[in-house]
Amino acid sequence: MQLTLLPRRLPVSLALRFGNKVTSNVFEVDDSDIDIVFDVPRTAETPQGSEILIAATDIGGHRVVIQDVGGVCRYADIENVLHSGKVVGITASASVQGSPITINNSGVVTEVSWNWNAGEDVWLGSNAMPTQTIPANGAFLQRLGYAISTNSMRITIDDSVILGE
Repeated sequence: MQLTLLPRRLPVSLALRFGNKVTSNVFEVDDSDIDIVFDVPRTAETPQGSEILIAATDIGGHRVVIQDVGGVCRYADIENVLHSGKVVGITASASVQGSPITINNSGVVTEVSWNWNAGEDVWLGSNAMPTQTIPANGAFLQRLGYAISTNSMRITIDDSVILGE
């Protein structure tokens, strides 16, 4: 990804380039307060039930993420009440900071390392990991969906429940 700022004079024009592709989202900023929002358009390669965001930090695969300020994603933190209501899904694979990352937000997701009990709920756990153990500690509860087999789950993200209020 390349972000180019050409501040020779106001207004400033911004364009995002991913490899050889330039987004059609070119806009102008006419003051000194610049908020950059990443909005990666859906392409034919983007699977149904997913979206592409930009990784705010290095992010591992099959981890739960939120969409944060500026449209970037980062690990969901069950201890941070400000993450309540912001969970957008589970990463399809790993990505490095500043790169696009596919987020599964509905449908069936399979990961060979999972060992689910089919029919039981899947929750946001510590370290942004999905778990079938309801977390004993945390600022909020977030149900992510339910297991349909030992290594597959259906994502159906529910509203979060804030704890300890």
